[in-house]
Amino acid sequence: MGDDNLAVKELVETIKTNPSFEDAKGLASILSQNYYAMGLKNFHKRKYKSALSSFSKTLDLNPVMLSSWVKLGETYAAMGLNSDARLAWLEGLKIDPVNEQLRKLLGFDDNKTIEENLYKKASTGIKKEIKSLEIKDLGKIGQESIKNAIYAVQDSRTSKGTRVSSAIKSVMALTRSLGTKIKEDGWRAKSIGGNLSVQYLCKQDRGGKFEAENFEWIVDPDTKQVTPSNENARLLISRW
Repeated sequence: MGDDNLAVKELVETIKTNPSFEDAKGLASILSQNYYAMGLKNFHKRKYKSALSSFSKTLDLNPVMLSSWVKLGETYAAMGLNSDARLAWLEGLKIDPVNEQLRKLLGFDDNKTIEENLYKKASTGIKKEIKSLEIKDLGKIGQESIKNAIYAVQDSRTSKGTRVSSAIKSVMALTRSLGTKIKEDGWRAKSIGGNLSVQYLCKQDRGGKFEAENFEWIVDPDTKQVTPSNENARLLISRW
């Protein structure tokens, strides 16, 4: 009937209700590519409001399309809406935390901030490079198991497939981009009743006073099963 807007609305609702419906996903893919092409055309013609509308519809249909998050941010930036641009790029970074283009657009200095190169080495054994690690109350568990527990948490995945260590970095970057001050004390671990408690310690400025906003997990030292044990960790797992 030529009503693409209604098609988008119906497709989004259909896929939300039945994510495995292949026909709906196929049509959504076609429409998202059409809207993306339209957005690029309007962007190059400096028709930024129209470009925003097209890129937004693209992401409604395909929220993991990185190129559209990039162009959405660039469109906001071209309109002088730098805060909105950063938010768009940070959304893209949630999907691919090590994406070089997005990190450059956000002004991240990977030589100083990126931690993936460190934690990729975990599979070859415990490395001395890990920082901000405090070992407490070892009991019979031992330092090696403590470190392995920290790596297990860092390498575990959120519901969207993001590594926990990368998801935490994205949360910190997003919070700072919104103007909130944060103090990060890094990873800590200790034994609790035969299991291991792993925390990422950080504090957030609330009215001039820094209050704890830690992320906490419980790790079974035998199975390496990782379970979020506080609300911040559960939110991280479900949203990032």
